[in-house]
Amino acid sequence: MKELLDKSVCDVVQKGETVFTYNMAGEIVSVHNTIDLATAFLTMSNDAFFHQFGFNFIPDSAYRQKAQAVIGKRLATHILEQRLQSLFPVGLFGGKNRYF
Repeated sequence: MKELLDKSVCDVVQKGETVFTYNMAGEIVSVHNTIDLATAFLTMSNDAFFHQFGFNFIPDSAYRQKAQAVIGKRLATHILEQRLQSLFPVGLFGGKNRYF
């Protein structure tokens, strides 16, 4: 039971771009990047977020905008990779998708 309480998050504190979670004893349980949390917040349900991180989090609008930019870049990269894979099939350059 003590081990469960040691890992339970009871306080979440944001300091700049870092989020610290603390247990009941005031010990740090985990440390997260705020933009990474905001990205996760925008791409999963509240239940999934809580299941993965163990706490609820709602980023402010500045971090939401930064997270949206990250998501946009990931999407653009994914689309580019898909197009390159269609142009240069697997095995064309030996083994994995080596584009050039």
